[in-house]
Amino acid sequence: MRYILMAAAMVYDEADGIAKKIALQAAALSNDGDCSALVCFGNKGILKFSFNNGVLEKKDEICGYKRDSAGENVGNEIRKISLLLDVLKDQIDNQKPNMIYIRHMIPQRKLVAVLQHARRKNVRIAYEIPTYPYYREQMNVSHNKVKTAVKLGLETVFWPFIYNNIDKLCIMCCNSKAHIYKKMVPIKNGFSGEKQEYIKRNTRNIEMIGVGTIYPYHGYDRIIEAMKECDCKLASGGEIFFHIVGKSDEIERLKKYVESIGLEKNVIFHGVQYGENLKRLYMKCNLGVGTMALSLRNADIDTAIKNIEYMSFYLPVISSGKIFDIKATTGIYKICDEATPVEMNDVFQIVKSFYDNWRINETVDEIIDSFSWRNIMMRIKQL
Repeated sequence: MRYILMAAAMVYDEADGIAKKIALQAAALSNDGDCSALVCFGNKGILKFSFNNGVLEKKDEICGYKRDSAGENVGNEIRKISLLLDVLKDQIDNQKPNMIYIRHMIPQRKLVAVLQHARRKNVRIAYEIPTYPYYREQMNVSHNKVKTAVKLGLETVFWPFIYNNIDKLCIMCCNSKAHIYKKMVPIKNGFSGEKQEYIKRNTRNIEMIGVGTIYPYHGYDRIIEAMKECDCKLASGGEIFFHIVGKSDEIERLKKYVESIGLEKNVIFHGVQYGENLKRLYMKCNLGVGTMALSLRNADIDTAIKNIEYMSFYLPVISSGKIFDIKATTGIYKICDEATPVEMNDVFQIVKSFYDNWRINETVDEIIDSFSWRNIMMRIKQL
């Protein structure tokens, strides 16, 4: 039995998609008779989640923060990460893991020291960069350019020392032109939800859904502009609706814009939704909206896991780029080029063709299976 320890400098919040994804990823490291743990930030201190064979066994608060951590400046983040690294080193000494899996964090001397300490203990080290290429995208999507510049300055200083002390660098590549270096291992965003029952949707109207913590690079304004252009009507006589689920500053901006152009009836904001409420929305819709402005991330590959969630509900997807390594010829998604406006009647055709293909559910099932966290993390454990 192996014991794998994962560390992530993120605050665990059940409402946050990225936090849930990381917890599922950590749980998958314990599949097939192994054990794993995740150490991360809580609201009041460092949390530890312990998993056995894919199941959460217990959740503990290991220690409280040494000082007020409410501020979001770089200094506070570095202090919290320093405490997380102290916990990680202590876990390495006391729990003796076979491998540690560290999700990218603001680097500091202590991180390098912990990596060197793990190597002396003969612990395998995998380090994950959630998005690659990394630097340009961080500036493109940043809300605070000064803070981001400070972080990237630290990255530049410490990166050679980090790279030299790890065994493998796990990357989620979002640009097809990016160079893959020797230690790099391309991985996917995994999916741990359940495949739903295949139900053929009504295709008179377009009922789109977009879910998540939305940022400008999601490009939802492209959809809203296209709806405005055709007055929310299809040439076939059907109507167009867009259901937006989640919360973010960008969603608040979109709300104001929708009100200003009078599309409240057709663009519906549902806030954060869970469980059966979210499932009912998915079952009502017939199209998922992926990332529609990937160029703002210096990307041409859409790595958002929500696309796979859409597919698990047997929804086709639209995006401004290729979705992971799935071939567009499967008929499961359509690329809407950013160089031209979205044409809703063209989008309607993928909805029609998707539900007219009586074998499409078999293709979706194969794709969902390839995105299981169990399969993805099994590969990591074998590095």
